Amino acid sequence: MYKSTSPAPILTIPQSWQKVFKDIQNVVEENERNTLEPPIIMASGAKSAGKSTLTRQLLNQLLTKKGFKSPIAFLEIDPGQPTFTAPGVLALHVLQKPVVGPSFTCIKMSTTETIKAHHIGQISPREDPEYYTSCIAELMAHYRTHIAPLGVPLIINTPGWVKGTGRELLQEIVEITKVTDMLALGSPGESSNLLDEILPPDESIRRYIVDANPTSPTTGPKFTPADLRTLQTICYFHLSPPGSPTYCDFSKHITAQSPWIASYYPANIAAVAAVSILDADIPQSLLTTAFTASIVSVELVPRNVLSHIMSTISPETDTSPTGDSMDLASSKNGGPGTQTTHDLIPYLPSSIPLPVTQTQTAGLAIIRDVDIKNREIQLLTPISAETMESWEKDDLAVVLVRGRLEMPVWLLWNGEVEQRWDKQGASFQTQVPYLSFTGTIGDAAKGAKEWRVRRNLMRRGQMGNG
Repeated sequence: MYKSTSPAPILTIPQSWQKVFKDIQNVVEENERNTLEPPIIMASGAKSAGKSTLTRQLLNQLLTKKGFKSPIAFLEIDPGQPTFTAPGVLALHVLQKPVVGPSFTCIKMSTTETIKAHHIGQISPREDPEYYTSCIAELMAHYRTHIAPLGVPLIINTPGWVKGTGRELLQEIVEITKVTDMLALGSPGESSNLLDEILPPDESIRRYIVDANPTSPTTGPKFTPADLRTLQTICYFHLSPPGSPTYCDFSKHITAQSPWIASYYPANIAAVAAVSILDADIPQSLLTTAFTASIVSVELVPRNVLSHIMSTISPETDTSPTGDSMDLASSKNGGPGTQTTHDLIPYLPSSIPLPVTQTQTAGLAIIRDVDIKNREIQLLTPISAETMESWEKDDLAVVLVRGRLEMPVWLLWNGEVEQRWDKQGASFQTQVPYLSFTGTIGDAAKGAKEWRVRRNLMRRGQMGNG
């Protein structure tokens, strides 16, 4: 049993939050009493303002309110700081019990509490705002059709991107969701300015200005957003099966777990119908390299819909950004050094996206390996066997989609097994698949680390006093 030497962080809820919680409770009770449409409550504010903490506390306040028996719907649209999902996923949940603990201890994805989800493959809506808003619109349509008629209120947690394009995007989200109550976290001046810009001028939406970030960083260790994403990803892939007494099972490292074996040929019985990459196209011959040891989403599409989409793709041409094409004619003849068309994984180019209205994300998976000889893909995922069996009954096809989600090194490296000791007692690492050890970061060769895009750099002319 591990013990922390650092004090546990203490959360103190300010009086301004308590007042807002009481006001929202009154709104919920009044709507329920008068059989009005349930309220749609959204929290907005800059990064680290406390939106996730506020929405979780509001959720718990409503669920524990005496006499209030309705569950609460929760719409997750912050892909970089999610509360109940792994990173890169937007989701609609319906919760009936209070939530206690940090976000990585209460993941609902791939459980019955997650009603519907969409994978966007990024930790920010910045890369594809149009696809991001289309996913939100589809999740809201599901809420209005199937959940709102039951009188279930909705809480929405938004990203902390509130400047420039992010503010315009937030305004569009307000229009899509038809918010009834808006909570703005931050100083009174900043919050009022934000609300004036993103809300309609008719004052039909109730406004609440709330103090930001009540947790003092001196009261305990503080996780960075990257730390939380890593922890949530690791915990997601170690989720225990339904009905298990434990939340996560860390008794066996994920590299030691037995993978699911999914065939991709022949098409009529394949467990995996196709693979795709969200924002890039590559030669089909490089798919094995691109997908092995990567995180993918498990997308479910009606089989007849996917069959129609795949029928529009020419089997003779391999789409790639450079215009490369494979000589499949020679491949069919079994030429030297070639793969037959049956060996190649069925590929859906990013230029032909899956329809959001007919697609849903069942969860995430790690592609451990691709066995070309046996035409099989090895998958590691917490999705239960019972859930997978239901896909076949519902005639749903599986498409594996890769985005830009980072694979935590701790999912690839089992330190307890793969660390060795030399004669002098100094530790060193043996060869590990997909990893290389090049000493300290400062000693690494140029190009050894992934390039990251910087968007906060300015030209010299932009750096004036104004």
